Amino acid sequence: MSRSKIPCTPEQKRALGSFRAGNPPGHRTTEFDFVVVGAGSSGCIVANRLSQNHQVLLIEAGSETVQSPLVSSFLQCRALQKTEWDWQFNITPQEHLDSRRIAWPRGRGLGGSSILNYMVYNRGAAQIYDAWAEELASGSWSYEELLPLFKRSECNSEFGEPYHGLTGEMHVGPCPVKSPYRELFLEGATVLGFKADEMHDFNGLQQHDVAGFYQHTVRDGGRCSAADAFIRSSELKNLQISCSSLAYRINLEELQATSVEFVEADGTLVQARARKEIVVCAGAIDTPKLLMLSGIGPAESLQRFDIPVKVANEWVGKNLSDHPVVQLVHPAKAQVPAGDIPLGGLFLHSERNKQQTALPPADLQLHPYLFPSREAAMVCLGVTLVGPESRGRIELASSDVLDKPWIQPNYLSDPRDMEKLHSGVRVALELAGTEPFQRLIEGPVMQFESTTEDVAIQAGIRKTLSTIFHPMGTCRMGQENNSVVDRELQVHGVKGLRVADASVFPRPVNANTQAACMLVGEKAAALIH
Repeated sequence: MSRSKIPCTPEQKRALGSFRAGNPPGHRTTEFDFVVVGAGSSGCIVANRLSQNHQVLLIEAGSETVQSPLVSSFLQCRALQKTEWDWQFNITPQEHLDSRRIAWPRGRGLGGSSILNYMVYNRGAAQIYDAWAEELASGSWSYEELLPLFKRSECNSEFGEPYHGLTGEMHVGPCPVKSPYRELFLEGATVLGFKADEMHDFNGLQQHDVAGFYQHTVRDGGRCSAADAFIRSSELKNLQISCSSLAYRINLEELQATSVEFVEADGTLVQARARKEIVVCAGAIDTPKLLMLSGIGPAESLQRFDIPVKVANEWVGKNLSDHPVVQLVHPAKAQVPAGDIPLGGLFLHSERNKQQTALPPADLQLHPYLFPSREAAMVCLGVTLVGPESRGRIELASSDVLDKPWIQPNYLSDPRDMEKLHSGVRVALELAGTEPFQRLIEGPVMQFESTTEDVAIQAGIRKTLSTIFHPMGTCRMGQENNSVVDRELQVHGVKGLRVADASVFPRPVNANTQAACMLVGEKAAALIH
């Protein structure tokens, strides 16, 4: 398989080429209390909080992204993919998906993936965080202890105490685009035995079995990215931001992280020394990549690329999980403007019809939406597996920072995932068959040869399964023998180096991941203070 390159300027390419050839141009050296790598949903919060009392450098590989109309629009999320705002990752051919490769969009710019995500604000079930706490043997990661940190970031326009904050920087509120067809989703869900509540709080007491409308990270009818909330809206006199800057190595001196080396857009190599700590917030793909390029990771893999092993840790890059989605598309009796229009949401458990006194947290999510196509308007019933069992890995393709890593999510490698998705597709087909939804749907689902035969449904799942853009877990938090960071988010075996992003999740959150990423940013800042 040929190597795929990340975008960079010609000057950066030349400078890095000279560096690899052993003839690096001179470094410019600078020094701060803290150096934060990655300005996504976690990194923007870490930089904001730490710069209240310390000198902080925030390094972002993407551009500044002063809000363009495309980025700021609520409706144009799909249009942002495969643009300059997207790293445009692809995964390896998937054995259980008929050897297909799938695009993995990730945000490229100040704000990270919050500049191109669908802005849904769902935290996940309280039991998920309690399971984290149990695994970490630390009550500080329980939902009860984490709730104040969720609230600290949040400025909610619909809900208040005890579950929501009103004075935080991230604006959270209702969907700014309301389709006249969305009530059909609530009516159809009640036919299937679910509760329906247009004012249901998915981040309140109960997450599952209630159909309603999600909240979004929006302000003034458009996107509120992490950069909008925590960087642009604040007077951060102690914060310096270096955009379009590729971090390619963390330097260690006697197992103490001392500096980050990066190359600016004009080709200048910079060594940023950290008087106190380095915090890596580059996300579930680029955080393990940077650690491995710095000599922290699986020894055999590093040696293959002649990277000196500083700290051997087989878990760097492993434990990758994602939320796969199967989208059931029907022609719609509707008029749809440009863009995707959500119709609501529902969390449920794949075994909800079995006789059980208490089900574990929801492992499926339904999210119907309308979108235009060349032929006609379409209605899609997305079935997302938010409780995946399959695990994959991130691996280096080479020792060159410009080479994108190999991404192997191993979709459906655990047969339980097919069983869960099959159950979810069945619910979606039942929903599409209800009288309320039939008032919206023009024709049959387009993906499956048969909607009655199990074999045909499973073949359709393998043929169409994609991602809902939620990679996590590749630098998992846990005990030293099975993880990359400890419960203080410190990298095992290294002083002065923490990780704070979705890569640290010990197990997947069962919801959209932005809220949990902001939580980890808040947690990291609180631990450091």
